[in-house]
Amino acid sequence: MYYTFLPSAEQKNIKREYRVRAAIVLLFFLSIALLVGVGSLFPAYIHASQEEASRLRDVAALKNADQTKVLESTENSLIKSSALMLALASSTVPAPFSTAIAAIAAARGSIAITSFSFGQQSASSLVVIVEGNAGTRASLLSFKSRLLDLAPGVSVDLPISELASDNNIQFSLQVTEPLP
Repeated sequence: MYYTFLPSAEQKNIKREYRVRAAIVLLFFLSIALLVGVGSLFPAYIHASQEEASRLRDVAALKNADQTKVLESTENSLIKSSALMLALASSTVPAPFSTAIAAIAAARGSIAITSFSFGQQSASSLVVIVEGNAGTRASLLSFKSRLLDLAPGVSVDLPISELASDNNIQFSLQVTEPLP
């Protein structure tokens, strides 16, 4: 605007007028966007209000309906839920394997255990095969006695051939534990 020969006061008035017009155009487009937004939400509002009225009518009809049918369906649902809960509760009983591992690991002492093998010989007994290395024959025999003391009825099968050497004995023993 400096190329025109208008006084600076007139140039300031023209700049202010341009800014006012730009603000008016901006506000016009914002109001149009607001009207379009409200117009697009109006059908959703109508749908929601109709759904609310429908649900309120359903609730009123349930209150006026025969209460015994509602009670019977609720009781049937509760019976099914309690049966499901009993089935789930019976399946959350911890397996005896984890307690057997913990007990054997606690009783090992200076013995190095290299592997475990688990199985159920019958529904009433758990069989654990423990393999490892023992430093001496005395430490292997004390490990066997500690395993025998774990629970009543536990039997430990240690082959005599594994007691032939005095030092660095690699062993494999079978622990049979009755299940409660």
